[in-house]
Amino acid sequence: MLDAASDVRMAGQDLAELFDVYKPPASISSFRGEPEKAGISKQRKLVHTQGDWHRAIHLWLYDLQGNLIIQQRCPGHVVRSEGKDTFPGKWDVSIAGAEGGREGSK
Repeated sequence: MLDAASDVRMAGQDLAELFDVYKPPASISSFRGEPEKAGISKQRKLVHTQGDWHRAIHLWLYDLQGNLIIQQRCPGHVVRSEGKDTFPGKWDVSIAGAEGGREGSK
């Protein structure tokens, strides 16, 4: 079993980083406005493994011909910033990131 420091080195991200957790909407299709905070923060690792709602941004880029620009996520076993804690090695949006617990969206 890996210790927390090993987890951080393997993921290339701070798995202990705190994310604010939000209450899931009653219906995705009817959701409008601002999400409601659940009043708790959890570590990145727990939010991702437990499927908690948290703020994130996805930026979809297209080239001049209208082709979507995507990237292949680095494998999880790669050290430092190259390793990903979720869906390592899979194809992903152009740019994405999560809002940390002390960051704002504005």
